[in-house]
Amino acid sequence: MTNGATDDLRDFSLFTHEFDPVSKTENPKGPVGRRKAPLMSCVPSTSLAWLAEAHLDGHRKYGRLNWRQDPIRITDYLDALDRHLLAFAEGERCSPDSGLPHLAHIMAGASILLDAKACGTLIDDRTEGRPDAFAAVQADVLEIRDRRTV
Repeated sequence: MTNGATDDLRDFSLFTHEFDPVSKTENPKGPVGRRKAPLMSCVPSTSLAWLAEAHLDGHRKYGRLNWRQDPIRITDYLDALDRHLLAFAEGERCSPDSGLPHLAHIMAGASILLDAKACGTLIDDRTEGRPDAFAAVQADVLEIRDRRTV
């Protein structure tokens, strides 16, 4: 048995078409609301659940939303993100100290950086960026790799 209201929620075409004032196929609030940000319906609830748990872990350790009061350095968070990413890449699913997935800690760290930027408490202490240098190294690495595999 299907529920008309539930079926409408599964019809993603509702999120893509324009309101036709002649046919009045949709309440006019729908298209207006979809033009506003953010569209939280695009974020999986599973991700939000893990993100919330990782933030709760940080809350217990460091205080709730502590980065909004005390400025944070980008490199401190990049280092933490790298540690979680490397542990995950090596096959460790969860962080031993929290029991939470490393990917949840990565989401939390990235969200803290975004929030600190929005709140004006982000200290950008990254080294002077040189994307051209990194691109050149990538090209050299690929060239050397190609020579080794011939």
